[in-house]
Amino acid sequence: MQPTDELRLTIRGAFPVFRYVGADVNMAGFSFKSNWNINHQLLWSNAIHYTYAQNLTLGQGLIRIPPLNTVSNISYTLGKSKAYSEMKIGTELSYTAKQTNVNLKEDFLSRQNHIF
Repeated sequence: MQPTDELRLTIRGAFPVFRYVGADVNMAGFSFKSNWNINHQLLWSNAIHYTYAQNLTLGQGLIRIPPLNTVSNISYTLGKSKAYSEMKIGTELSYTAKQTNVNLKEDFLSRQNHIF
């Protein structure tokens, strides 16, 4: 989907118009997940996802496909009681990289301020 400079007015408001364009693309990637039980109640989980997405027709990356995503989570299990069967508390940190190998004319989000 490639954004055009056209806005279509409907009863719900103004929306950008996209056109569907076919292209030869190459996509590859991997995901890796790990869990480490530090002790009986403490769990540390990590995940990394990498996607290589290249438009072979234009020789650039595909928009709206982030190349890298990582997540790290640590949780503590409080145990059981009469009110609940298992309760956990935890925190999570995630990072999603920006796709920088794209043509800015095709990236609708970077053009948003210029359309309106």
